[in-house]
Amino acid sequence: MPIDCYAYDVVFVNANTSPVFKREGEKSYYHNYFLGNDRSKWAGHVGVFDGITYQNLYPGIDLKAYSVGLRLSTIWW
Repeated sequence: MPIDCYAYDVVFVNANTSPVFKREGEKSYYHNYFLGNDRSKWAGHVGVFDGITYQNLYPGIDLKAYSVGLRLSTIWW
């Protein structure tokens, strides 16, 4: 069975290198990522959340990332 999946690589230029992460809506299940042959890049029992907020990503600006269906959405404030 084919599985569609996506990965995002985002660089926040000149952003706070140590923002506070706030997890929202933890799910009761988890995901496993065992792709390829390099075990150092595998991850198991990865928590799943409704969204995550990067607090103070830029001075006075937070970013919330979440998904709606299969789409990644963000809110800045």
